[in-house]
Parts: sequence; structure tokens; C-alpha cells
Amino acid sequence: MTGRLDLGGLALFLILLVWQMPHFLAIMLFRRHEYARAGIRCVSVVRGEKAARVQAFLWSLVLLPISVLPSVIGLTGPLYCAVALLLSLGFLGWACTGLQAFGDRASELRWARRFFFASLIYLPALIVALVLDVVLR
Repeated sequence: MTGRLDLGGLALFLILLVWQMPHFLAIMLFRRHEYARAGIRCVSVVRGEKAARVQAFLWSLVLLPISVLPSVIGLTGPLYCAVALLLSLGFLGWACTGLQAFGDRASELRWARRFFFASLIYLPALIVALVLDVVLR
């Protein structure tokens, strides 16, 4: 805490901002029928499941450079950068598998649920890497 807004704080904010989009899109995909029944307009209900999967991929793609931003600006070092790259590439790879055509609804739901769980692993692992990098520096 510095008492002012600086690049480090902005980088961390951007990571959280961008991460939440594929995370929420995964929820929208495997809970799509519940959103529709409740009358809640969301991407998977209004534009369809394919559009939601494409958006999840695009947001995951944006997350890749943003995740390494703390290292680019000097907030963290090589440990965080390497972990952020590996996590983000894995997350992006999983998002990429969602772009394929699914043969049945069960397969698509399975993908969305696993992508959601991947997002739950991604963020805490990234934060642990950040803390370890700063502490070990």
C-alpha cells in the first residue's frame, strides 16, 4: 500500500478485471438454462453458447499479456513471470478447446465446468506466485 495509484496497482487491477470475464462466461455456459428461466440476459442466453465460448477465448487471450505486466513494469521478477506465462498459456489452451464443435450438450457442459474450475485454480496460483516472487526477491 502506497497511498497512491501506481502502475503496480493498476496491473493487479487489470489482472482481476480481465480474469473475471472468462470466469463468469464459464458460469454463464454451464448455468445457461437457469439464467434463461430467470429471465437474466447474458451472453450465452442472448447470443448463444458458441459466442460465449469465443468471448471466453478472446478474454483469455487478453489475459496472457496482462498477466505478465507486473514483471514488465518491474514489480515482480522472473519467477512470477514464468509462472504467469505457464498458467496463462494453459488457461488459454483450455479456452481454445472450447472453440471446437461439441457433439452433445453434456460435452459442452463438461468443458464449461472444467474451464470454470481452471479459472478458480488460475487466480490463486497467480497470486501465490506473485507473493513468492516478492518475498524471495
